[in-house]
Amino acid sequence: SHMKTFMACLNKMSEDEVMTDISLKLQDESSISCHKIVLMASCPYFETMLQSGFKESTEQEILLDFTDADTIRMLVKFFYSGEIDINEDNVQTLVVASEFLCLNDLKAHCDEFMSNLVDSANCVQLQRFGKKFSLMASTPVAEEFILKRFKDVVDAFSDFKTLTEDELAELVSSDQLNVENEDIVFEAVSRWVNVDIHERKEAFSRIAPLIRFPFCTKTTLNEVINRAPMMWNPACMELIREAQHYHLNYQHYLNSPRIIPRVGSVGKVKKPILVRTYGDTRGMMHCEHTDSIEDECVRWKEVICEQKYIRHLMTAPLGCIGLNYEKSYKLGIFKRQMWEVSWKTNIKTHDFCQYFFFNGKVYAFGCQASAQTLTYSCLSINVDEFDPKWKTEAPMLHALEHPTVVQFADKIYVLCGRDVNGSARVTQEYDPMLNEWKLRSVMPGFSRGGAAVAFNDKIYVVGGQGRSCYRYEPATDAWKVLSKPKLYYDVCSATAWKGRILVMG
Repeated sequence: SHMKTFMACLNKMSEDEVMTDISLKLQDESSISCHKIVLMASCPYFETMLQSGFKESTEQEILLDFTDADTIRMLVKFFYSGEIDINEDNVQTLVVASEFLCLNDLKAHCDEFMSNLVDSANCVQLQRFGKKFSLMASTPVAEEFILKRFKDVVDAFSDFKTLTEDELAELVSSDQLNVENEDIVFEAVSRWVNVDIHERKEAFSRIAPLIRFPFCTKTTLNEVINRAPMMWNPACMELIREAQHYHLNYQHYLNSPRIIPRVGSVGKVKKPILVRTYGDTRGMMHCEHTDSIEDECVRWKEVICEQKYIRHLMTAPLGCIGLNYEKSYKLGIFKRQMWEVSWKTNIKTHDFCQYFFFNGKVYAFGCQASAQTLTYSCLSINVDEFDPKWKTEAPMLHALEHPTVVQFADKIYVLCGRDVNGSARVTQEYDPMLNEWKLRSVMPGFSRGGAAVAFNDKIYVVGGQGRSCYRYEPATDAWKVLSKPKLYYDVCSATAWKGRILVMG
């Protein structure tokens, strides 16, 4: 065709130095004779330079030392022929040269070529290179590869170990990181630190809060992470404690960014739902749930509705446990059914106590020995045993009936209720592991019929006959009075939900 003939003729004129009017001096002291008109037509850099009126526009020789001589020769041949060989060895050099010479089309072709080169051994380097030169095709491909195939990238390691602290922090903080569990992330960060333990040890303390320890397996959390010397400092030990508490009862840390599941574990972490269970005047037991409570009109979906009289209810994993005078029941939220369990309680003697489920056991705190006498009793039954029996635990330090009970971390707090003088303000802390009690600071007021909920690092007592709202900080053993709820609840319940405390009554 005419165009091919024309380009071939130009190329031959350059090689034979026919009517050339400018020389390009290269790094190796060699030079290439060219035509100004070809350079200007092919390259915006030369077009601007040779029409600028500056010194270079009148020079017969121009020094080009921004890259090696072979790359310049390749580009000049491209100017004259319209063809260039892009390969894995020269593509990054061509990107650098294209950036300098403003060859946007060539840069785009190189970018597209690089997007097909991404693998576990080079993705970090290609992502870094792509960001530096604003490559719109290969950069997102490399980023997506790292996020989706994180474990493969870590296993290859040669590229992963070159990450800077900021690059690793950005990666570990991403919700899109595709990992089966957080064990993989902790192992990756540990390997990165161990490449240069003296230089990177301090960086670990800054990256550790970005690791979502609650999604580590219990085995790794207790047998690997807990024993890692890098974790032996107050800040990191607090992260371990948070994760252990999450495994015990996730609602305490609903406001922590570390309990947001990554994309790889979304299918393994159930979407949070809010469940309410109640009985009506007809003796019907209702169990309903919702996944949204953002406005005043909440749409509750019925899970269970059965003709069962329930005297006491308590939350348990994946459902509730209900008790009446003769039988005990388990309510399965996801199984959508209610069934009788083997163990029983003589509820007539426990009628004024408060039942509470913790770590596989049901506890009964406080009851009346007679119509006038309160006891210090604390009973428990391990519902996972083959033939569970009630067991007497260490007695409370202050006799109560109808106390309010809440779990915080690995402790149980028994609050409020009624003692021999009427409404009580006592705070009792029970350690189930040690079977020991402690008296803590007295509450600033009464909360008869109120509810308690653990939220972040504090306990809140809300509602009840006095519309109370108190906040307790276990770490400092200090109470604080807060503003009263808007509505009056004679008896209420409360829970933490998506960063807020909900009160129902």
